[in-house]
Amino acid sequence: MKKQLLALAALSLWAGVAGAQSTATVYGKLDLGLGKALGTKTKTMMDASGSRLGFRGAEDLGGGLSALFGIEHRFDPDTGEAQGPFWKGLSYVGLKGGFGQVTLGRQYNPAFSIVQNNIDPFGGDTVGESRSNLLLGTGKIRVNDSILYRYSGGGFDVGASYGVEKGSDNAGDKSDRAFALAGGYKTGGLWMGLSFENPADSEDRLLTAGASYDFGVLTLSGGVSDGRHAADVKVRGYLAGVDVPLGGGNLLAAYSRARVDGETASSKFGVGYRYPLSKRTKLYADIGYDNKKFDEQKSGYDIGVIHTF
Repeated sequence: MKKQLLALAALSLWAGVAGAQSTATVYGKLDLGLGKALGTKTKTMMDASGSRLGFRGAEDLGGGLSALFGIEHRFDPDTGEAQGPFWKGLSYVGLKGGFGQVTLGRQYNPAFSIVQNNIDPFGGDTVGESRSNLLLGTGKIRVNDSILYRYSGGGFDVGASYGVEKGSDNAGDKSDRAFALAGGYKTGGLWMGLSFENPADSEDRLLTAGASYDFGVLTLSGGVSDGRHAADVKVRGYLAGVDVPLGGGNLLAAYSRARVDGETASSKFGVGYRYPLSKRTKLYADIGYDNKKFDEQKSGYDIGVIHTF
């Protein structure tokens, strides 16, 4: 742990010095509240949206080419304990230019970052989240040892990744190397996205489509996922959500359903409210209910505060 703390101190010092030669940013999020997770009786202090500390930056190499990097640590703010691996959030390095950007390392799966995460109005956070019923235990949020290409322009955001999780290719079987393709398009209040991924096993695959529209008075979103998980069992998920500006904050609600081998495995409803105290600090409160996934303790709740920097 002492070595980890020294590494963080050195990175913080380096970030300040490096500003004269390139751009370097320290960022993070702290989230703590009180609540009860679905499926449990325990009332406890909770981190509902993933507290983190990160460093990212770029160096101008000339000729329109830049070098980029990013590393992000995750931790439990109620105890201060580190989550493993230490740079759990991400760790990548790469190049960016007129062609887009190519990065290597532990990175977000483009199917997740471009499509799946944009459909759930909760963004996968708190007990109200519904994103899990689109991932269906098949889709990956991050992929180790990955090469990621991403390009944004003209309203389009496209990405492709290819990699292999450590230890998953010991026999040289290329069929278990994770890959994903994703694309999104935004014009005015309309957003649409489509993705396909083979997360890492020869039998699993997932196709996800989603859309949202901002009417000004509210934003509606919806999506569907269809595929198979590693045991070659059919999975399908649905999500419908709404985000309503209300009382200086935002009222969120979502309903989602997951079906595994033709049977409903989850039928979840979430509702919550976000109230900003400033550009970086907001209060939140959420309720979640799933009458299929859990036999008992089908509801959960959380109330807390998030500060970003």
